[in-house]
Amino acid sequence: MTTETLDSSPNASSPGKRPFLRVTEIWVPSKNRSELELYDGIYGELEEFREHSSSVRFPYGEGLPGQAWQNRCPIVLNDFEGTYFKRTKEAHDAGLTSAIALPIFSGEFLRAVIVFLCGDSEALSGAIEIWKLNDVDSLDFKDGYYGDLDRFEHLSKSIQFPRGHGLPGTTLVNRLPTLMEKLSGSSSFLRARYAAEAGIRTGIALPFFEAESFDTVVTFLSSKSTPIARRFEIWLPSPDRSHLFFGAGIDGDTEHVTTADLTKTIKHGEGPIGKCWLKGIPEVIIQPPGSEYDSLLTIPIIDGALLNSVIVCFQ
Repeated sequence: MTTETLDSSPNASSPGKRPFLRVTEIWVPSKNRSELELYDGIYGELEEFREHSSSVRFPYGEGLPGQAWQNRCPIVLNDFEGTYFKRTKEAHDAGLTSAIALPIFSGEFLRAVIVFLCGDSEALSGAIEIWKLNDVDSLDFKDGYYGDLDRFEHLSKSIQFPRGHGLPGTTLVNRLPTLMEKLSGSSSFLRARYAAEAGIRTGIALPFFEAESFDTVVTFLSSKSTPIARRFEIWLPSPDRSHLFFGAGIDGDTEHVTTADLTKTIKHGEGPIGKCWLKGIPEVIIQPPGSEYDSLLTIPIIDGALLNSVIVCFQ
């Protein structure tokens, strides 16, 4: 676990907000690549769950991280009972009831699996969705976690996104992460009316690359009351790949997308974002008390063997 102060755009804390994600974990292959072990995580006050998880290992195909490794795709578990989830009792004791696994590959080789865990003890407004390309060049709903948004979930399961349309379809065309602001009033967001009903305000879509394949998009849709992250940023490699530059950002309070700034740059290996590029695995930073944000997560998006972008999630 690393503690470090990171400069970021202003974002005053808003009282009454609860995180959509209760736990974030990073699992990486062991030295002999026979199993996955815990690399780092954000557990908040769930110290007992952290301690148990630190002693767990997941061989290929076992547990949620091992299944994501074997299946080479994101996985959603809306309920742990009767599944391959290995920490059901410990998770339930901590109030955790659902999980999403996001594997990260460099070519054919697994770099890491990110596991997000959520709890349903209190009302949650938001969604994490997986969209899969079909035979007619549109994206179909594959799976998702919606908290308490049953109506929004029902609608989403019946919708398709043609290439270039909506948040997922735009990401499919551009092969880059996409931020979208003020979803409830956006003509580009095909579910705007239902997003307004559900209280969903902002979104980010990530391309999911597996070896030479790109047919999956993962979307994170946030509300003001239970944001997935308080701020998202996208950092992109320069054309000569000598540095990363600020590509875009969105603040959950203002709901405004900040566009690219070529003067804001990060060198290879510099800070948590540069380290994420250097190592090709996610990084977690826990901020000291009194900092602007409690923590941050960096996510490398890797296309083939090259970095596509780095996503930064501030909590």
